[in-house]
Amino acid sequence: MIYTAGDNLLISADAIYIPSLDDEVRNISYKCKNNNQVYPVHQCTDGSIELEFHENILKFKINSELDFLRNHYVFDLSNQDNTLLFHYDSKLESILGIEMKNISAENLFKSLPTSSVSDEFKSISANISSQLELDFSNNIQLNGQYQFEGFSWESEDGNNVLADCSFVGQVYIQIDNDKIIIDSNTDLLNGEALFGDIYLAFAKQGIQLSNQITFDSSLNVDDFQSNITIPDAVSLGFYSTDFTFNNFEIDYEIKKLEKFYNVFLKSYMEILGVKSLRIEGQSNGRVEFTNGWPESFHAEIIETYIAMERKKVEGNNLNGTLYWQRNNSSHRSILRWDDLLLAGMPIKTSEIGFVANDENIILDENTVIPVFDGNIVINRLKLEKIFNPLISIDFDGEVEPISLELITEKMGWPIMKGSISGNIPGLKKVENTITFDGLLELQAFDGEITVANLSMERLFGIAPVIAADVNFKDLNLQKITSTFDFGEITGLVKGYVNGLRITNWKPDRLEAYVESVGSKKIKQTISQRAIDNISSIGGIQGAVSRSFLRFFDSFRYKRLGIGCKLRNSICEMTGLKNSKTDDNRYYLIEGSGIPAINILGFRKFIDWEVFLDRLLKANY
Repeated sequence: MIYTAGDNLLISADAIYIPSLDDEVRNISYKCKNNNQVYPVHQCTDGSIELEFHENILKFKINSELDFLRNHYVFDLSNQDNTLLFHYDSKLESILGIEMKNISAENLFKSLPTSSVSDEFKSISANISSQLELDFSNNIQLNGQYQFEGFSWESEDGNNVLADCSFVGQVYIQIDNDKIIIDSNTDLLNGEALFGDIYLAFAKQGIQLSNQITFDSSLNVDDFQSNITIPDAVSLGFYSTDFTFNNFEIDYEIKKLEKFYNVFLKSYMEILGVKSLRIEGQSNGRVEFTNGWPESFHAEIIETYIAMERKKVEGNNLNGTLYWQRNNSSHRSILRWDDLLLAGMPIKTSEIGFVANDENIILDENTVIPVFDGNIVINRLKLEKIFNPLISIDFDGEVEPISLELITEKMGWPIMKGSISGNIPGLKKVENTITFDGLLELQAFDGEITVANLSMERLFGIAPVIAADVNFKDLNLQKITSTFDFGEITGLVKGYVNGLRITNWKPDRLEAYVESVGSKKIKQTISQRAIDNISSIGGIQGAVSRSFLRFFDSFRYKRLGIGCKLRNSICEMTGLKNSKTDDNRYYLIEGSGIPAINILGFRKFIDWEVFLDRLLKANY
């Protein structure tokens, strides 16, 4: 219906069908002020149009020129605040220009049909600018540039969040009878994101995002491909046949692991307590997910360096190929390194091979790990339930002779002579605690050391705790005392350290006793310096050096014994068993021969640090 009211032109229609949308708009009302001429040319510089589309009432200002004689038609439409504009010129045939000028997402959604905006998108807040072209000539095509400022969004479950983001990009959309294809390329400039426990900060990272989504005629996702890149550093490719990400693949190529870690993983690792990780190198591979769970994994590790200073872990020039399968047998994985440091222990150039599938890892049998000048031989190692705190470990191994001098030097301890070797019993790990099934049997200082009830908590973590009961026999005192600036003692000793507990590498509880063992093959002698140091433990300073006995270099002894019960940093001292005196003193050394030296202890309690200082007397 067309009619005039003074100088104003009014046009109304109940409905107009739009073939390209296969839909219609209703209740159209057009008004042009100060010009009621329709034919042959209608010009309107102050018009308005109102229509209903999918239950939305849409209102626009209009500026138009309709030349019916030349079949040339020009329309300019805008919303009330001129933030959303449409331009149509019939000379360009079926092309509609769309411009957004810092329009808020809320106002944009008000200008669109309610049914075309998903509830998930309605939580978006942003200011949007764009230059777009909508082409109706061959189905529907939309392409152009866009810019978002202050983009914020939160998923319905609250697990995924974007906050105050800025990005620019290009978009291309094609709609035909049986599918919709959306292509976009975006530069992420500023802002923050949280995806589960993964936190990302976009500023100055140079992150680029490209997407291609294909919908079928029912608007179900038929194909989804996405690629996240940081130029010359990271490329992550996602592929899925649905938008729920239940079944998808990730192909990645990382040229700079340091950049990848800092951008994508650092915040998550810090949540797990890893705050000093350094990583450099390259990697590429693929991860496949089925029904939301990882199905398989393949990775190439290339010239990689990794270090965790607080945990004393470091690896240099790591190379290898890693495989994992959830339900099927996996290929053999292999990892090589030039240098490796685990809990402070250096491991020379070597490699390991293993098979990983589901929650199990099986190491190659008889794997040799070179440590210092010896080896740790892993005869058998099988890990089960590796993703469960109650991990199961089936282990059998042995230590081939390793120099104690090298071990103690590396650990910053007093330098010890000799070597260590022995069998390592089976062990198991429950949560943060490692326990051993049997006895740890070692050979050192020409004698035998047996460790029972050995357990370790947080071995590579903060404040590790080690507990054990230790028994030893036939240890060569000469080799032990030559370690310290203590004075030489010859002979053999036996003893125990029961209830030992070491917290953060310092003993805080133990009950220990050491006593000599007679042997016809080895003389029992003690130097003047050693006597003075032992007597100082019992509370006497310079027992020999201040008497005529200072003219003797060494003395023979019959028995030697010393004990300590450590509680609350205080050591309760004991001496030779069955040798207490009436005044509660105790024998530390019972002499033999001429001159005979007997050393008694007077001090019943002594500070642990003082005890160690007097016992070791070492300049290290």
